[in-house]
Amino acid sequence: MCLDALFDIWRALEIRVLCDGHGQVARYTEIPQKIRGAMGHALRAGASDQAVAGQQCPFQPPCTYDLFHNARASVTGGLEMPKPFVIQTDPAGEDLLVTLRLFGEACDRAHEFGAGLVAGLRAGLEAGGGRRLRPRVLAMEQVALPVPVRRPMNTPVVLNFLTPVMQSRAKKPIFDPVSLLTGLGNRITGMARWHGVVLELDAAELKADAARIGGLAQHEGQDDHWHRGGRFSAAKVPRKQTGRCGWLRYPAPGDLIGRLLQLGVQTHIGAKCAAGPGRYMLGLEADPG
Repeated sequence: MCLDALFDIWRALEIRVLCDGHGQVARYTEIPQKIRGAMGHALRAGASDQAVAGQQCPFQPPCTYDLFHNARASVTGGLEMPKPFVIQTDPAGEDLLVTLRLFGEACDRAHEFGAGLVAGLRAGLEAGGGRRLRPRVLAMEQVALPVPVRRPMNTPVVLNFLTPVMQSRAKKPIFDPVSLLTGLGNRITGMARWHGVVLELDAAELKADAARIGGLAQHEGQDDHWHRGGRFSAAKVPRKQTGRCGWLRYPAPGDLIGRLLQLGVQTHIGAKCAAGPGRYMLGLEADPG
């Protein structure tokens, strides 16, 4: 399937949960990670023994925990399929808005995902020192997202990162505007699998376009550091995480990379996106002519 045809079948649905108070914690990068962990524990209660062990689930249909947690068949270059969701947190006045965005096949499990999210929040998030953050759920709704608009990308574009974008090479954090784009191609290819199709991207064209515009990219920002564990965890040895904040400007990307960036607004970009990193707004600069 070509990229334009993927737009025609693209599905994204949001589960939005409003929690009483705690709006101030929305800005902490590790909070979506904690929510993901809490939701996973809740979904595990209804999982098969095989899924809990990381094996193929024998249930028909497979349990939601299997889809949420376990690795699926690899895509480009032996990479495993991306998880079919991302988690976002935002302040809503003094309250906390938690958004779980589902893609493709996962949209059919919205009820189970929503129940797991609420149960996980109710059970609480580790806050260190034996304490738990227990947001009280006020409301929940499901909203189907419109398909991103396919618009010409013939002028420079700017990615404004709302959460740090993560990349690594040889297990060390990096920030590389070129591989950020080729990685997005892999990510969207994986998301296409969750829509039941195989996306046919011209790998040579993507690599050449990424090198061309990535080599001329401009960036302003800085590294952000947080711990997976630590401030909101009782973990004794928290793991350091690093991501890049700020903005990134590419020259006119053209149709292929432009389409990927338009979908990437919904899927996020970079590594470990399911737990919140790589969220961005996409701006199109005006044509000076």
